[in-house]
Amino acid sequence: MNTKRQKRRLQIIEDAIQVLAEEGYANASIGNIAKKGGISKGVVTYHFPNKMQLMKAVVEHSYGLAAPYMEKFMDGLDSAPATLRAYIESNLRFMFEHPKYVTAIIEVVSNLRTESGELYYKDEDESIYEPLIDILKWGQEMEESFREFSPLIMARTVRSVIDSLGPKIANHDISDMESTISEIVDTFDYATRKTTK
Repeated sequence: MNTKRQKRRLQIIEDAIQVLAEEGYANASIGNIAKKGGISKGVVTYHFPNKMQLMKAVVEHSYGLAAPYMEKFMDGLDSAPATLRAYIESNLRFMFEHPKYVTAIIEVVSNLRTESGELYYKDEDESIYEPLIDILKWGQEMEESFREFSPLIMARTVRSVIDSLGPKIANHDISDMESTISEIVDTFDYATRKTTK
């Protein structure tokens, strides 16, 4: 794909994200997204033949921005507890600093449906837990810095807390970013650490 086409495609995705954040999924039509970007519907459908493809691209793009953001926080850390703290902090900080992407993901995941009317993102993607499970197993099996627990259950719990805060953060219902991040990070630090008898 040439650079000009990539730029246009990216701009359409960003315009879609803006419409989703400002007007919601119901108003995120190809026409409204084209209007937001000052282009014709034909230009949008050239890159994304239908709304489903565009909405899936919105989710992929938004998650794609979060991954390198989080990696910067975790690079070079030499212990599992520090890496777990960085994972949680960076995920929450990304949400606070980029609420429109959080809103866009929520809107699409909650509304995008298949031709049969089922939610497209109904089936949970287990791969989202893999980075956390790796961190938790590192702390249990290699460092022995974490107590005994099920890495999958703990990973699900961490993600559940983070994901439940997404809508509140995106709607600006939580104003104190630093204390919120600190509280969640400390909670899982205590929940996972190995205690001495």
